[in-house]
Amino acid sequence: MKAAKTLCIHACIALFATGILLPAFSYSQCTGSLKSISYSMVVPGTGNDSHTINIPQFDASKGNLVSVKISSVVSLQYAFQLENNNHAATNYTVSVGRNDFISSTALSSPITNMGNILQNYGPYSLGASDGVTGSGPDYISVPQFAVLNNYADITDSITNGVANFIGNGNVEFDYFTTTYYKLAGNYTFNFTANDVINFTVSYYYCNIPVPTSSLINFDAKLQKDNTINLSWQTANDQVNRTYNIERSSDGTNFDELTNVKSIEDTVADYFYNYSVSANDKNKIYFRLRIVDQNNNTTYSALREVDLVDEQNEISLYPNPSHSFINVVFNHTLNNLQIDILSAGGESLQKYNFANTSSAHINFVNWLPPGVYFIHAYDPDLKKNYVLSFMTQ
Repeated sequence: MKAAKTLCIHACIALFATGILLPAFSYSQCTGSLKSISYSMVVPGTGNDSHTINIPQFDASKGNLVSVKISSVVSLQYAFQLENNNHAATNYTVSVGRNDFISSTALSSPITNMGNILQNYGPYSLGASDGVTGSGPDYISVPQFAVLNNYADITDSITNGVANFIGNGNVEFDYFTTTYYKLAGNYTFNFTANDVINFTVSYYYCNIPVPTSSLINFDAKLQKDNTINLSWQTANDQVNRTYNIERSSDGTNFDELTNVKSIEDTVADYFYNYSVSANDKNKIYFRLRIVDQNNNTTYSALREVDLVDEQNEISLYPNPSHSFINVVFNHTLNNLQIDILSAGGESLQKYNFANTSSAHINFVNWLPPGVYFIHAYDPDLKKNYVLSFMTQ
């Protein structure tokens, strides 16, 4: 049976956010209890779909992001009709399988449950073929039944590389589902399936103490001359206070750039220009580590500077495809590795390219109609890209 492809629209998605207090957690620069905020989307489908799910990024003003948990809970309903085409009575066992595949530019690699779910049903004893379709002792119609009921399908916790989840936009996930069957013998088989996916992203974070009494604001802005202007303002600044300017490439691990002594004034303005270097990639994070005369330390909120607009960074065509695929970037890559993957995650073809912004790939072997994936990897930036395409 040919897989049906649907796109989930806003009307079929429910979104909510909850704040949950968790036990105290030991983490650098954390104070008090670890907290979480969760975003959940309920996505119905046919069991063989391609969904695009957008989840809000973590707002750095809430605190320090420690980890990201991605989970998927699935319910799957299934019905089928089976007819024996043998001239002798035959026993059949129907195996129903389910694969889920999640990709995103925010992930270092796709998340999948490939090959984990395969349920057996039967045996069904069917009589010898009577030549009449859809009835008789050689035919059975099984009404809808539950293959999965709120099944904890995928759970993955991310503690390294959480920077891509921080910002004021959305994280886009591509969620692919495949429901399939296995049967042996001479038969005619048809099925229908429908599923409900409860997809949840949870951000675990801790509070960062912010000196509300004197720090009025802290800002970081990219300038046309490829510098970043850092500025902050204080009111009734304290004597012998030190502002340590810190930089990070991942929003978690920070290095000190320089420090500035406080100005004793009613309102004081501070400025620092940071020169962007070749080592700075994509996003840079800044904060102030503030040390008073008694060696008490507090931190400002994080400020994020996005060096590259990643929208439409990679695309492919034609889609659907027949004998080749073109992969196009909006910038030149020094090195590029590309794999063509089956829906089950098997590598079908591998290629390496250098100093290019596009790659033309001919299919060495014919690819049967279905869903496939392009996995592109930039070893210089250590960045993964995953896109799906179809063949016909």
